[in-house]
Amino acid sequence: MRDWLQGLYDAHGYLTPEIVREAARDKKSPGHVAVFGMDAAQAAEAYYLLRAHKLIQSVRIIRVDQPDKEPVTLRAYHAVPGNAERSYVYRSADDLSREPDQLALARNEALRRLRDAERSITSLDLLSPAPAQRQTRRALRHVSAAQEALGAA
Repeated sequence: MRDWLQGLYDAHGYLTPEIVREAARDKKSPGHVAVFGMDAAQAAEAYYLLRAHKLIQSVRIIRVDQPDKEPVTLRAYHAVPGNAERSYVYRSADDLSREPDQLALARNEALRRLRDAERSITSLDLLSPAPAQRQTRRALRHVSAAQEALGAA
């Protein structure tokens, strides 16, 4: 698969999902099953779930908790680990503020995303020339500080 993707990269100078999709249409393509490994109805359902996910994430609320502070805009729903049937569920910001155990789950998810960001920035640091490494290392310090702050909360 890596060689196939590298061949597409070499042919185009970059990769996009569209390039990969078009190259994978050929049933003999190494990427065909990875891209088209479901029937049209299953693909449509997967797409509808993705759109529903994006819709939930797009809703914002404005909170005014203290009269002397500026209003804050935040997501109305936050992903927390679910149960055996659902890997993640969305809980409302109001529920999270009333349920410490659910807020702790949301905080753990934020920490997980920060660890992902740390890995991405570390990769950029390894790829960057020496002058640019100052910025990536500064970013890493900020991510580490955020992890410490969330972990201590």
